[in-house]
Amino acid sequence: MYSFRHGIYSNSLGNANAHVWGNYIGTHADGFTCTFNEGSGVFVVGSTNAFFGANGDITSDANEGSVISSFEFGVQLSKCEGLLGAGNYAGTEKTGTIALGNDWPGGEVVTRVSH
Repeated sequence: MYSFRHGIYSNSLGNANAHVWGNYIGTHADGFTCTFNEGSGVFVVGSTNAFFGANGDITSDANEGSVISSFEFGVQLSKCEGLLGAGNYAGTEKTGTIALGNDWPGGEVVTRVSH
């Protein structure tokens, strides 16, 4: 996904158990080239018990992370509870060795409900 305001945007209070993994958010399908995007790579508002990236079950975790690069913010969370983000590459290409960048922090909690 590239050239959008937000790569993934979820704004539904009470939304539970959403799973996002294995995506190139902000890069082209090759995972190396990018086009600068506005907004956030992942912006989640009001979700509970969701995860993005590896789920920690030790089965294919290395392939479950997403690349989140070339945005203003990598990940923004607001009013979320029990959200897990693991195994992602924020601000790099798919191997994690070359910086593609995000303008601001790789992650930001805007309004915290609980963790």
